[in-house]
Amino acid sequence: MSFPRATGILLHPSSLPSRGGIGDLGPAAYGFVNFLASARQGLWQVLPLSPLGLGNSPYSSLSAFAGNTMLISLERLAERGWLPWDRLHDQAEPTGAEVDYEQVRSRKLPLIEEAAGNFLKNASGNARERFERFRTENAWWLEGFIVFRALRERYNQEAWSSWPRELARREPAAIKKATRELKSDLANDRVLQFFFFEQWHALRRYAAERAIRMAGDIAIFCPVGAKCLFAKSVAPLFREREVGAHRLVQPDDGGGRFTREQADGQMIGARTRRGTGGGGQAGQQCEAPCDPSIVACHGVSF
Repeated sequence: MSFPRATGILLHPSSLPSRGGIGDLGPAAYGFVNFLASARQGLWQVLPLSPLGLGNSPYSSLSAFAGNTMLISLERLAERGWLPWDRLHDQAEPTGAEVDYEQVRSRKLPLIEEAAGNFLKNASGNARERFERFRTENAWWLEGFIVFRALRERYNQEAWSSWPRELARREPAAIKKATRELKSDLANDRVLQFFFFEQWHALRRYAAERAIRMAGDIAIFCPVGAKCLFAKSVAPLFREREVGAHRLVQPDDGGGRFTREQADGQMIGARTRRGTGGGGQAGQQCEAPCDPSIVACHGVSF
């Protein structure tokens, strides 16, 4: 693949000045694209845009495919008519050096969910067609993710390995029953993902028209409680064993081990699986003390 030499800037959208306490894919993102173009830059590296996991890190994601709904722009929802403009008045831009994620969850996300409800009630014509097309084209990951997310909400954000056994083992009857009971939540979550990807693709098109390429990244840490490890198709790639009160799940390559970062090393709320120079053995024990909340996903296709 040809990739000519170019310069650009690394900036996660959450760092932009936007309503709702966190940067997003709205006006400030378009302004940043304009800045890059005027500065004759060719790249915007955005980091992972998937749902946050442990420590609110973009590299510790609950899904390798879904979008982070915190990045949905309230202004864009209002422009589409899914949210009244006056609902945005008390959504101030972030003023501190860091995002207050709990405040974003308690103040911004309810507005986005309100917009999803308005969409489900009122969408018709082209908007409904775009949604149905998104739902059909992405059903292979979307349907499993929304069931997983709704169940995670039901069980207080606990890892799926602590859910009732029939759900943790994805027994068809249990999943079917849960899907029926959570029908309203699942409908809303489909729309939330639709909102995210519509806004993301619109921003990418705007950047491409100005010769700005988006350089992404992937979530390299996969929490034990993540959708990726809940999926049946991935289960054969991992093995489980008991570690204290937890089940440790790690890639079944016989050579990986879990390790803590050194005090003077990189610290992003997760630990990396490292090779052992060929000397590792299958079933190797975790370094103590160990809270096996994270496994790395390097080389594993989800």
